[in-house]
Amino acid sequence: MRTDDGRAARVGTSTDDVRRRNLSSVLTLVHRYRSLSRAELTRHTGLSRSTTKDLVEELVARGLAEESPAPSVSQVGRPSPIVRPGDRVLAIAVTPEVNGVTVGVVSMGGAVLDVVRCPTDRVPTAADTVALAAEAIEHIRSTLRDGQTVAGVGVAVPGLVHGPESVVQLAPNLNWHDVKIGQMLSTATGLPVFAANDANTGAMAEHLFGRHHNAEHLIYVNGGPSGIGA
Repeated sequence: MRTDDGRAARVGTSTDDVRRRNLSSVLTLVHRYRSLSRAELTRHTGLSRSTTKDLVEELVARGLAEESPAPSVSQVGRPSPIVRPGDRVLAIAVTPEVNGVTVGVVSMGGAVLDVVRCPTDRVPTAADTVALAAEAIEHIRSTLRDGQTVAGVGVAVPGLVHGPESVVQLAPNLNWHDVKIGQMLSTATGLPVFAANDANTGAMAEHLFGRHHNAEHLIYVNGGPSGIGA
């Protein structure tokens, strides 16, 4: 089996492992393309129709996807149902800048549901950022519908961030040095937190969901109160 970008999928070591990987493959496609027929999912993943059907049903049961009948068209055979991202599992996006902190709510498929701006009268410290973001996240969680949940938090930092530990090694305009922003915000919210450079995350979002979706080569430049990055 191969993933949608042509890479060979890793083979699991157990039935449960294989199923988790298959679920991940299907969910990635639904998240990325936002609307695919079940037949298209079968073609992209190389899985059987029955396996794809079972996987989609599990994603629907978990609130990660929604399935609806295909539009009526003149064709032979029954049209394949349409699979779209669900709106029950959400992510929080946090962006610290020199004049405030922005917190957004994003659903599967990249839809921005709400944005909260927390202005400051000085450059926010890491502690300021965590306090403002945690307060905004608490408010957001209090307004969720029944069945909705927040899966985690992503922090886009205008600076150099070290991988899995989400440590900001240097954010010069914020005057942050060796800040464990991931650990700090996770402790404050009880949620998983991942931090990365803001230009890198913006480029990835543009590549996956932007106007030049799937472009082979992409130059991305962003600018804001905290400076210009690329």
